[in-house]
This record gives sequence, C-alpha cells and structure tokens, in this order.
Amino acid sequence: MFLSGSLSFILYIISLITSVIGIEEFVTSNRNSRVPEINVAFVGNSIQYFNDCPRFMEALSNNNIKQNSCLRPSSTLKGFLEYGNGMETIWRTENALNDNGEYDIGARNVTALLYGDNRHNAPQWDYVVMNDRSHNPAQNKTRQISLNVLQKGYAPMLANIGATPVFIATHAYRNNTNVTATLGDVPTYTARVKQGYEQYSQTLSQLLPTSHTPLIAPVGDAFLIVWRENLNLWYKLYNTDGLHPSPHGTYLQGCVIYCTIYGKAPLKSMALPKDVSVMFRNARAMQPDGLTPGGDYLPYPNYEEALYLYDVAVRVVLLDYETGS
Repeated sequence: MFLSGSLSFILYIISLITSVIGIEEFVTSNRNSRVPEINVAFVGNSIQYFNDCPRFMEALSNNNIKQNSCLRPSSTLKGFLEYGNGMETIWRTENALNDNGEYDIGARNVTALLYGDNRHNAPQWDYVVMNDRSHNPAQNKTRQISLNVLQKGYAPMLANIGATPVFIATHAYRNNTNVTATLGDVPTYTARVKQGYEQYSQTLSQLLPTSHTPLIAPVGDAFLIVWRENLNLWYKLYNTDGLHPSPHGTYLQGCVIYCTIYGKAPLKSMALPKDVSVMFRNARAMQPDGLTPGGDYLPYPNYEEALYLYDVAVRVVLLDYETGS
C-alpha cells in the first residue's frame, strides 16, 4: 500500500469504508433485478482472447450476453479491418468445436461480424467492444492512425447497425518493452492510454447519434487501484510475460466491462461462485500453448481475491473512485 503518515492512512480507511457502503447499495439494489439479454460484438487482440474474455462475459451474465467476435493476435484497430480474424490456430481446441464439426473462432472479418455473411446472419448488435494495441492510444503517431481508421472505417458501420461502441481502456504493462519504456510509470502509462481512448470516444461521438455515444471501460484504472492497494495481487493480474492478462486480470477486465455496459454490478450469484474456475470452463483457450513453463495454465482467482476484484470494478465504474491516473 503506497500511503504514508497516520492521516493518509485514516483518510484511506474512511474512503474504503465509504466505498464498501456504496458497493453494498449497488449490489443490494441489483440482487433481485433481471439481467437484460443483449448482443455484444467483440473486436480486439490478445487482451481479449487470453482466457477467452467473450465467453467469460457469457458466464458473468448467466448467458444473457449473446456474443460473437473478430479477434486477431498482436493487431490494431487498423489491422482488424485489413486482415480480419486470426484465431484459426489458437482456438482450434475441443471447447471451440461445434456440433457441426466446425471450430468457433468467431467471424472471418469485422464486416462479417457486424453485418453477417453467407453462413451466418449477424444479430442486431447492441454494443461493440473494442480495443487497440495496448500502447497505440498513448503515442501520438499510432493514435492518429487509429483515429483516422475510426473515422473512416468503423464510424460508418457503427452508425449503420445502430450499435454503441465500448472501448476497453487497457492496463499498463507490468514489464516494459522497447516500445513502452518511454510511457512512464504505471499511473502515467495508465493515464496516457486512457487519454488516447478519450480521443477515440470524442471522434466517434461526433459521427454517431447521441443515443450511441461511446462508452469507455476503465480497465487500466481498475488495475491501477489494485497496484496502489495490493501489489502482490497486482502481479497476479498478469500472465508470465507481464503484458497479457492472467485469469485474475480477465476476471477484473470482465467485471469492468459488465459494469460499463449494464450500469450496474454483476449479480454476485454469477460473479462469485465458490469455485471461480467454473466461469472459465467454456474458454476456447486460456493462453497460447507454450507460454508458461511446462504448459500449465495459471491459477484462477480464489473467492476472496474475486470478491476484492469485483469490488474494485464497482468502485472504478459505478462509484467514480478517484485513481489518480
């Protein structure tokens, strides 16, 4: 915990108690509420396919989120449009195998995802959840490329299908790369990424009706709260490479996305089973083969960890918790 002095500690405790009271109010009000069925398209890269975030969202919503996706490893908003789906190998698994013998790897490209193709008719999408390559929104040159693609490529399609875009403002890396070393410490990196996504949102806001004003899922801010409050658990949010989300990270990411879309907390009966691993049992893959030593998957959150991460998501999205990013 990065706090010093008795006064700071007292203020932290008061803030924490206030947050808990607010969280309980949200959870209590949602306890008997029905979860509306919605259609959500996912467009993104390994930030989403690690631990199969789209299918995790199905589990988190008790299958009230109906989803399809177009994901491509190590790609960008521009790359998704140009090259389409890249999951043929990674999602060639038993859990991805459909009854008809085909593998569920998502739509072949973004156009087929949003409009449907000869094999599948797309549903009426309510939301399109998107993320860029993690550091692109934080850097001027790559941000501008994405802004142009959003304006010329995504905005016309989103306006045509009447869906609300949801940007995942992604987390800062735990381990810097050659590209991200200049982005600063965790709070600075997080803030720069979020500022980039705010520009993305502003660009689309000018081109879409107000009823479909873009939303931002502040996943980076949620990771930052954990970094400030529980450094050991923050380490657990990452896969062994220090870049991609672990099951802990995807759990937190999914809760933030849910709160952003629905405007309320997930039902605890769904989000907090005694064995959290059941929420990932339909994942087409948790991580690419060979990423961890021996090929073992990383551990899942235990109940206490999941409860804390759930509360962090509620604080950052629904209670406007100040992260300092």
